[in-house]
Amino acid sequence: QPGVLMVVPDTIYQLHSGTASVD
Repeated sequence: QPGVLMVVPDTIYQLHSGTASVD
């Protein structure tokens, strides 16, 4: 599922960006 490949890096990006907020 290509969606997973999109979600995983996006989450890691948020974590590194410091915006790990669960909306």
